[in-house]
Amino acid sequence: MFWAVIKLAYDNWPNNHEFEPLGRDHLYGWLLIEAGYIHEPPIEIESRNKDFVRDIIMAVFPAIKSKIHCIRFIPTAKGVRVLVPKSLDYKTAGKRQFEDVRSKVYQIIEDVLGVPVETLKREARREAA
Repeated sequence: MFWAVIKLAYDNWPNNHEFEPLGRDHLYGWLLIEAGYIHEPPIEIESRNKDFVRDIIMAVFPAIKSKIHCIRFIPTAKGVRVLVPKSLDYKTAGKRQFEDVRSKVYQIIEDVLGVPVETLKREARREAA
């Protein structure tokens, strides 16, 4: 049901929102970052040279060993902080953490769409039938 809600959120994402997802997976990554479910510690790069930052990030990706759905760069006094979401795998996260993050993601979706997640779940069930 979690992925069905993400898909419906993507299908109904407002055109005027500051974040414009490129696909369902991109939205998933953005939602996880918004929910604070990121690889810790964030990557700190003391440079704002885009080519240098890109090269560092590309070198770090293999070490993260997960599919990267979205990346957020936050300017700092000396460079950038790079936030990369963790994958919300039920087995890895465990029931409690999965449910905590899922609840935060659902709240973000409700805030952006202005529609209760329960409405999206009913729509997902209807589409699956």
